Amino acid sequence: MIKSITNCCSWLVRKLNIIGNLTAENVALRQQLIVLKRNQKRPALKGRRTKISRRRLGDVLLEQELISKEQLAECVHLQRQKGQSLAHALVERGYLSEEDLVITLSEQLGIPHIRVANYKIPEEVLKEVPETLARQYQMLPISVTGDVLTVAMADPLNIMALDDLRMLTSSDIEPVVAVESELVEAIEKNYGVGKQSEKIYDELVSGQESAENVEAVEEEDDIGDIASLESEAEGAPVIKLANLIIVNALEATASDIHIEPFENELRVRYRVDGMLEETKSPPKSFQNALTSRYKILSGLDIAEHRLPQDGRFRIRYKGREVDFRVSILPGEHGESIVLRAQDEPAQDNVHFSITSPPEVLPGESFIVNVWAHLDKQRQEVCRRAREAVAQRKIQIQSKGPIEVQKGTVLSVDLTVDALTVQERTDTILWVGEIASATFPVSAPMDLGLGPRHACATIRVGGMQVGKVHFVICIGEKTTQPANLPTQEHWHQKAFASYASEDRDDVLARVQGIEKAAPFMKVFLDVLSLRSGASWEEEILRLIPTNDIFYLFWSGHARDSKYVEAEWRCALKTRGIDFIDPVPLVPPEEAPPPSELAAKHFNDWTVAFMKKP
Repeated sequence: MIKSITNCCSWLVRKLNIIGNLTAENVALRQQLIVLKRNQKRPALKGRRTKISRRRLGDVLLEQELISKEQLAECVHLQRQKGQSLAHALVERGYLSEEDLVITLSEQLGIPHIRVANYKIPEEVLKEVPETLARQYQMLPISVTGDVLTVAMADPLNIMALDDLRMLTSSDIEPVVAVESELVEAIEKNYGVGKQSEKIYDELVSGQESAENVEAVEEEDDIGDIASLESEAEGAPVIKLANLIIVNALEATASDIHIEPFENELRVRYRVDGMLEETKSPPKSFQNALTSRYKILSGLDIAEHRLPQDGRFRIRYKGREVDFRVSILPGEHGESIVLRAQDEPAQDNVHFSITSPPEVLPGESFIVNVWAHLDKQRQEVCRRAREAVAQRKIQIQSKGPIEVQKGTVLSVDLTVDALTVQERTDTILWVGEIASATFPVSAPMDLGLGPRHACATIRVGGMQVGKVHFVICIGEKTTQPANLPTQEHWHQKAFASYASEDRDDVLARVQGIEKAAPFMKVFLDVLSLRSGASWEEEILRLIPTNDIFYLFWSGHARDSKYVEAEWRCALKTRGIDFIDPVPLVPPEEAPPPSELAAKHFNDWTVAFMKKP
């Protein structure tokens, strides 16, 4: 009977996989069938590694003869130059349509593709993926069934995105592929700003006459009454509309906003990644008031309509300040407006604080928290930490700051000598607000008294960026809290060792870590270093000068004489703690060197890579 159910499930799943346009019901049914199949084999496990092909997108497209080697090389160069995805570069250059890309990924990876245009996602499903993560990785949650979270993605080969989401949700991630342009639009509509835009625009249209009913005026009468223009520009609907246009642009990471008047409409376009994209337009009847509003913000003359004007203003949005340069140009149907954003990077100086009891007894269980926060939020961290332990005494020590980009997922790994940490790894999603990683710790009954060394290791995308060392005291409880002796080390320079065949994967990971943690500088030019006649002397000179040695491990790296010489140099000159392995494949595909396996390759990074 079980065998018959399994065969039936397999057949239905295969059928659903080849359907081009999945409905919500099909997605939910598919998830239920997947869960049924898995439960027949083993109990449900949370946080299993998603099975995704390790093949590179370029190789898949070449194999299908959809692009040429020359086109791929051109777009790979463009990818490295602009930091955009390979898929985006191929579509932008016109070498591949979005539809062809989606169909190819679906067929080659064996996963469904879905049309997300006008897709309405339930609120409880949206909560599974934070908005910052959805925008960063261009992913949209579709459904949740048991421990399985279905996510629509433009690039289901983005292992870092899947890993971050898996760690954050502790769910089994089931990706489906979607058209990138539709996905971007669906994210806007389903997360906050898109919904707000629709509501506000609808309110404006319903409260005003349509553009067709607005009477045209002569040019000499268009100046109107100055007091009236000022009054209109300061009205609540106009302020709301002007702010909304700016907010939508910032959320879309647009560099420019173009507001262009035509005879019967007012067009708004955003420049994103060099391309102008049209968005929903406000009512034509708001044209004069909207122009006056931006003039007032920029300190320009609202009575001047015949000459160009330039100005600037500054706003604060989500904790960051953005400067806008404003250009007003007269035209046949009114004045056009160009707003150019000059944004500081969305980065924060993040501090890390460790909180724990002043002392613990043998046999006692307790909590260690690692907090991420801004300097001004330290007192609130203290309050929350005391509240969590019912106002009992705590000790706290803060370190930092380091620069962290908003939307970054930080992994925190805790080890304490001779004590048991129940779950060694926790994650923090940094969005500018206080966040913490929580670790239940227990002291064995036979543990001797005295200080015990502890270490919190901070990682981004599986790559170590720093450590905080501190001490936990085992002994009789004291009446006064004591400061934790701590020592911190944030890596500033790193050496990346990898096989030439893995360069694309390594480049994507390094770009991710340098974007998320701007204080990190990773030496990537190891390939040109190896081409020199004295490369062995050069690596012996260069490697020890770095703070950490990233060893990107794969079958190619295992077989590379250059990679072996580099990690042996790192081991000899700086020791095993200097080496941080970054596995690109599961350990059964590329077993680690025996010299490194005992310590580094048995930690969470490899467990993280294991297949379910």
